[in-house]
Amino acid sequence: MKRFYLISIFLISFLGHTQIYNKEIEAKLKIEKNNDLLKITGLVTNKTAINTSLHYKLSVIKSGNKNNSNNRQTGRFVLEANESKSLSVTSINANEKDRIIILLLIYDLDDNLLGKDRHVLNDSKKK
Repeated sequence: MKRFYLISIFLISFLGHTQIYNKEIEAKLKIEKNNDLLKITGLVTNKTAINTSLHYKLSVIKSGNKNNSNNRQTGRFVLEANESKSLSVTSINANEKDRIIILLLIYDLDDNLLGKDRHVLNDSKKK
C-alpha cells in the first residue's frame, strides 16, 4: 500500500511539472514557397486577457550538400490582450535536397518558454 502511495505522489508531482506550450501564448510559423525561395514568417497570438511583455527567437538552420547556414533573429515586444502579431520575416534560397529546420520560440521576461513551433523540411531521417 505504501508503494502505491509513493508511486501516486511521484506521478502527480511529475504531471504537475510538465510544460504545456501554446496554451496562453501561441507561436506559429507561416512558410510560403515560391520556386527555390522560402518566405518564413514568425507569428504570435496572445490567448489571454492580459498584456504581456515577451521576447522571441526565430532560427533557420539549413544543411545541404556543400552549404550549411544558420540564421537567428531575436527581439522583444509587448503583446496586447487577445492580439496576434507578425514578429519577423526572413527569406532563404532552398532546393529539394536542402534539409531545413525552422524554429520559433516565445519566452516571457524570466526566460520561461511559453510558445513554440517547429518545422523540418526535406527531412531525410523520416521514413
